[in-house]
Amino acid sequence: ARLQKKTMAGRVKVLASFCLLALSLDAALSFMHTYVNLKVSAPKSSSIKHSSERRLQPATPSFSARCRSRNIFGLGFGLKMTATHPVKNGMESLITSSPKEQTQVLYYDTTLRDGAQGEGISLSCDDKLRIALRLHKFGVHYIEGGWPGSNPKDAEFFRRAREELPPSAWDKVAAFGSTRYKNIAVEDDKQIQALVASQTRVVTLVGKAWDLHVDQVLETTRDENLAMIRDSVAFFRALGREVMLDAEHFYDGYRANPGYAMACLEAAASAGVDWLVLCDTNGGSLPWDVEALTRVVADRFPETRIGIHCHNDQGMAAANSLAAVRGGATVLQCTVNGYGERTGNANAMAILPTLELRMGVPTVGPERLRGLTQLSRYVDEQANQPQNPRAAYVGYGAFEPKALIPSGPAGSP
Repeated sequence: ARLQKKTMAGRVKVLASFCLLALSLDAALSFMHTYVNLKVSAPKSSSIKHSSERRLQPATPSFSARCRSRNIFGLGFGLKMTATHPVKNGMESLITSSPKEQTQVLYYDTTLRDGAQGEGISLSCDDKLRIALRLHKFGVHYIEGGWPGSNPKDAEFFRRAREELPPSAWDKVAAFGSTRYKNIAVEDDKQIQALVASQTRVVTLVGKAWDLHVDQVLETTRDENLAMIRDSVAFFRALGREVMLDAEHFYDGYRANPGYAMACLEAAASAGVDWLVLCDTNGGSLPWDVEALTRVVADRFPETRIGIHCHNDQGMAAANSLAAVRGGATVLQCTVNGYGERTGNANAMAILPTLELRMGVPTVGPERLRGLTQLSRYVDEQANQPQNPRAAYVGYGAFEPKALIPSGPAGSP
């Protein structure tokens, strides 16, 4: 009995020692976090002028925070992100150039159209209305509702959205469609009239920017395609609508025929288009090419705002979107959880926090990012899709501790 008491007392002492050690470690880490914050907040001279060239590094979370939190986005705790100077981390050689201007990048969500084309996804009109309202509450700047001239369900969505969504949410809704049909007046095009009937403040028009598609898909002349773009944009601008041109296959078109791809953009710009959205429709571009070409377009059309729309066929949609921002794009067309046809679209759940927290580029704001995980899971539920535990930022596995590597020799205790 005495031996058992001694053993129990020894265990209690060991447990008490462990608890004291844990509390001491927690206090030490909290002190280090405060110290680093004070060091970072002190003014320092630097040759780097743009705040977007500052990198952000997660501070070490406290012991208690690690115990009670599995994910920093949307669960109410939030790991603090502490800015560190890249030169001090030996990263100076990795920095090339920053975004053209340190301005807010707007989030244009296309989950309800492009995302709904993903395999296994079928959204009812009620589903789309619920998702649209949730996107509005999250802080999305544009909500693409669908293509009213393509199917009855999308036409119903716009009719009901005008009545059922709050006015501030309806103001964000965009209707998607194409430029007028070849060889007819824009007023006589039925799908153009469906866009008018949607009564949205914003209209997004897709136009061909690759001569191959003009020749073999539209089967019209290249001059007629330029007229289709110009007439359609001018028509909606005359109605007072905000107009975006989605320049389909722009990066492929530029590689094939730079002069004609730029002529397509010029046709829209001359008609007063508000946004030139450059589309990597095949998902076959690389980030450095996207950044360079986006900068060329931004320099060519300084009075027109530039956007980016990327697909994920190479797994590069997020990287290409970030590269386009560095090149001067200020609107991102992307979807929740990367939904989309084939291998998906650019994933807003990965892009938005990376812009805000790693690149210092404002989007929806850091406070709204706390709702990112809830938004991701809500849309998964509405679309009847399983949650991806390995998703960046919002997956169950995000920010878990890495596997520990033993430090002793093989076979040592």
